[in-house]
Amino acid sequence: TNKIKDLRFKIKLDTNGTNPEMLKKLIAPPVKGGKGVKEVGKAGEQNPLIPPLQGGLIDYIAMDIKAPLEKYGEVVGLPNIQAVKSVPPLIKGGRGIFKGTKEQTPGELTGLLNRVKKSIKIIIDSGLPYEFRTTVVPGLIKKEDIKKIGEMIKGADKWFLQQFKPDTELVNKKFQKVRPYSSKELEEMRKIGEKYVKECGVR
Repeated sequence: TNKIKDLRFKIKLDTNGTNPEMLKKLIAPPVKGGKGVKEVGKAGEQNPLIPPLQGGLIDYIAMDIKAPLEKYGEVVGLPNIQAVKSVPPLIKGGRGIFKGTKEQTPGELTGLLNRVKKSIKIIIDSGLPYEFRTTVVPGLIKKEDIKKIGEMIKGADKWFLQQFKPDTELVNKKFQKVRPYSSKELEEMRKIGEKYVKECGVR
């Protein structure tokens, strides 16, 4: 990444928000003469193949907001909060687009949601240009969900609602039969979204 910056290219970071600590490292102002931060392996040893991380490496951030927090597990293929609360101790993967492949404990799911919330705050407070994105999948994301997501990112600069495309490669093949929202329905959602952010668009 440092070599790309040396060539004066702009760098955009796409993230799902699950690694807020890495976000902080990349966003932090660069330190002149600093040695950066080495990534470490599982045993805590430094990895010589990974160069030191310096701050100030990115120019634009785009983060996917998959769903309202209470539906996050369902949409990404993990159990949702309600399911976790009602069926202890382990729940198998949910019915989202990204099919769950392992059992998740309530603590693991809570940790995921906390990381997503932390990443949202880091990005909004970063001082960098950024956007949030939500792919609106019929059956998973409804009008009332747009309001809830809006509350999560209230005051943000940009939020784009992305049209679901069933003709792309999906992990869960049943979504290939789902009819995308109409342009009118997307516009109705956009009008809900614009109440919470400075700019809300449709893609």
